[in-house]
Amino acid sequence: MAETVIDVHDLPEKDVKVLQRLVELFRKRRLKEASGREETSGNDIELGTHPSDVIGSLTRREIYDYL
Repeated sequence: MAETVIDVHDLPEKDVKVLQRLVELFRKRRLKEASGREETSGNDIELGTHPSDVIGSLTRREIYDYL
């Protein structure tokens, strides 16, 4: 594939940095797809977790009743 040049000379530095991050995101996504790794949700959001003593699942109601 040929290299494409995007002219950003008249854009503010802040906008250029956003474009650079977007290109990096596209490259990471392409590498994931090329490696055969499937994405379950279609985005890169990862929810935080923490250790707990719960075995099984809890409903939202059970969690908020406890608080």
